[in-house]
Amino acid sequence: MRSLPISENDTDLPVVNRGALVLRATQAFIEWANSCGEGPLLKLDEMDEDEHTVYLIPEVDYRPDAWLRQHYRILFEYELGSWCTDPTSWPKDQSFEVFQRFFTVHFHSMVVDLGEEPITSDDE
Repeated sequence: MRSLPISENDTDLPVVNRGALVLRATQAFIEWANSCGEGPLLKLDEMDEDEHTVYLIPEVDYRPDAWLRQHYRILFEYELGSWCTDPTSWPKDQSFEVFQRFFTVHFHSMVVDLGEEPITSDDE
């Protein structure tokens, strides 16, 4: 186990070789999710700030927007499937433009791992 620094001035924090991407639902997503009828009705103003998935993404040497344009589909399908398990109820148009209407995207270029345990996945 590693011990975490106790000094606020310690700059030797464990930065990992990933960026982070956070998707925040928009009103368009809320309206679609509510139309599926698989969960409680959502209201955008009632969603907690911490009810968002954080995706770790590769460090990119170019603009993260370019990475997103190439990989948005897997994120879109994951988000749709996490609310509505029937893909036939998903929007027929799953273009990048619709993805952008459904979510605001926040990129973070530095990820610091302050956990003491190794990172694992559900597959392990």
